[in-house]
Amino acid sequence: MKQIILITVILQTYISGYAQEAALKDTQRLSEVIVRGQKPLFQQRPDGTIVNVQGSILSKGSSIMQVLERSPGVFIDQRNNSLVLNGKTGVTIMLDGKILKMPPDQVMTMLNSMPANTIASIELLTTPGAAYDAEGDGGVINIITRRNRSTGTTGTVSLTAGQGWGEKGAATITLDHNRRKVSLRGSYSFNHDRTYSNIDILSFQNMPVFGGQLTAIYRDTAQRNQQTHDAMAGVDVRPDSLTTLGASVRYNNSAGQSDIHTVASYDLADDSLVFDGNILRRNFWRNTISSFYLEKILKNKSRLNINLDHLHYSNRQPSEVINSFNTKDGAPLENDTLFGPQQRGYSGTVIRGFVLKTDYSARISKKLQFEAGVKGSFTKSNSSSFIQSLVDGDWVNRDETSTGIGMIEKIGAAYSALNITATLYTNVVLGLRYEYSDMYISYPESTTQSTSRRKGVLFPNVAITRKVGERSEWLLSYSKRISRPTYNDLASYSSYSDPSAIYIGNPLLQPSISHTLKIGYNVSGYSFALLAGRDLQTIARFQLMESPSRDLLYVTPVNIPEQRSLQFQATVPVNVKSWWKMSYFASAGLRTFELNHTLTPAVKHYSFINVNASHTFLLPRGLSMEWSAWLSSPWYNGSVKMKGVGAVNAGVKKDLRKQAGTLQLSVSDIFRTMSFNSYYGAVTREAFDVSNHVEYNSETARVPVFKLTYSHSFGRGSSTSRRSPVSESAERIRTD
Repeated sequence: MKQIILITVILQTYISGYAQEAALKDTQRLSEVIVRGQKPLFQQRPDGTIVNVQGSILSKGSSIMQVLERSPGVFIDQRNNSLVLNGKTGVTIMLDGKILKMPPDQVMTMLNSMPANTIASIELLTTPGAAYDAEGDGGVINIITRRNRSTGTTGTVSLTAGQGWGEKGAATITLDHNRRKVSLRGSYSFNHDRTYSNIDILSFQNMPVFGGQLTAIYRDTAQRNQQTHDAMAGVDVRPDSLTTLGASVRYNNSAGQSDIHTVASYDLADDSLVFDGNILRRNFWRNTISSFYLEKILKNKSRLNINLDHLHYSNRQPSEVINSFNTKDGAPLENDTLFGPQQRGYSGTVIRGFVLKTDYSARISKKLQFEAGVKGSFTKSNSSSFIQSLVDGDWVNRDETSTGIGMIEKIGAAYSALNITATLYTNVVLGLRYEYSDMYISYPESTTQSTSRRKGVLFPNVAITRKVGERSEWLLSYSKRISRPTYNDLASYSSYSDPSAIYIGNPLLQPSISHTLKIGYNVSGYSFALLAGRDLQTIARFQLMESPSRDLLYVTPVNIPEQRSLQFQATVPVNVKSWWKMSYFASAGLRTFELNHTLTPAVKHYSFINVNASHTFLLPRGLSMEWSAWLSSPWYNGSVKMKGVGAVNAGVKKDLRKQAGTLQLSVSDIFRTMSFNSYYGAVTREAFDVSNHVEYNSETARVPVFKLTYSHSFGRGSSTSRRSPVSESAERIRTD
């Protein structure tokens, strides 16, 4: 950590010195440069933070996931494919106001393959209003795509080539065609990524299946190859000036393969065992979101929006394991389903869903605006999984890993909100949302009885803004939210980890409820906020539990009874010179949580700090440069302690002459610091008395990733963002 801070200071000093020297040598040229207004990289709203992606040089050549990683309050756990916002894992991801109803790891894969130059901004909402779904106790991340509304035909082309441990490649094209009554849009992107990672584990545990106390040393090396396609097409028709009809479809397809080599040694009291395994894991998924909508301006300029969405998602993950499990003398263990020399597994999921939503807004008077809406969703999911072992030439099911589950979920919601201009300087937004969920879970391949869950919850929210000067204001907001277990959280799926451990779902998992109170102060572009939170039944993933027969270690999601937090946030933009801009974000505070899934219950208190920094330099001859850094202190995911981590990234952009496009060179994780360390048993006594240290090294921990991107815009007009109906209505409440 200290090395990152020291080296970034040196890098900043060097770059600023070069820029100043170049500016002095080329004063005449700089005097002719036309400076255009640009939004700051980070902006504060009563409900959260806005990241203006196009304000960063590093956006070109980056994925949406990489932009999120550099965003304030966001932490990406690369090993577990999870996303954390302000210390909370229950985060809802939306694309243009539509929830991505996919398993979290597949959402991460999708965002990691989508180019960032196709989006305009990212909304990091900690206290979203009533117009947003209450799902996501950690808040909402809403990704807003770019849209060009100027008359005529416009488009962009972007090509990226890169190299880290393995080669990278990406291509993107976008097209917009706008006429007075009809607008057409489309985009396509392809992403190829060959990457590497490794995991080292030192574990002490008491496993009855191995005869008692043992010490285990693991090393996994994984080589992954992933190809992803993303396509979108849409049309808007305006039969008159008051009506817009539209439809769009987005299709994602991904195929990947992981070759994993695992070597492990188990030191027992009177013997030792050696495991050597090769795992071939494939992953195929497809996702289609179709949308139809109507926007109508009624009498008195009131608005009516109707949206119908359809989702279809499918995922297949076959795997094969070839291994040897021998004693220290080289003798193989007994050939049974646990120690078989060859194993194979499969897991698959299909999700189908419909969402119908209607929103209405109207200005009742000069000081009062009203908004209301209803929403209904229907989702059906089926998943199954199994692991088989080759025993004496025959494939035998491992019954403890064979599962199947079907789910039907129906959610109905209604909300209303009032925007009140109380005084010339005070604005109040009062919102109330009610959601009723009905989930039916069945287990067609087992004797387990079907279960159903029904729950109705009210979600109030309040936002008050008080101006105390031309450039300053106070903010106060409160929201209540929920995080329901995902399909994979509840599904009794299983996947292979090692001969004595499997990843498995938890059908008994309960939804979590969060309460967040925020007090903020904005002055001249600077923002300061104090957030207090209380979370009940927080969902923590990748926790350890013992199987009922005590022969397997379950890695599974569990509920944390209660978590409380208090944190201070600050956003500080600094314009040092006309050619040098800085932006800083810092968050620090205290957290307390309880554990009851461990062998010994516990209560943990700890402090934390997170920092994001970005510096942009405008250089002569059409050059610009940016470096960004982020740092996260140690934190806890349930009973698992996560060591602090950070990274430094940089990019240089060249604007080519005669509007021929731009070239950008970027490098990720310059100092190879992306190593994720986690510790089990650091808080209290775990299942099977496990105490271990897991070190996950991403590709950039071995070698930085360099990318060269060429982009070119054609046609006429300038790009603007397409606001989703949810975002538009929410913005009207905030500003009207």
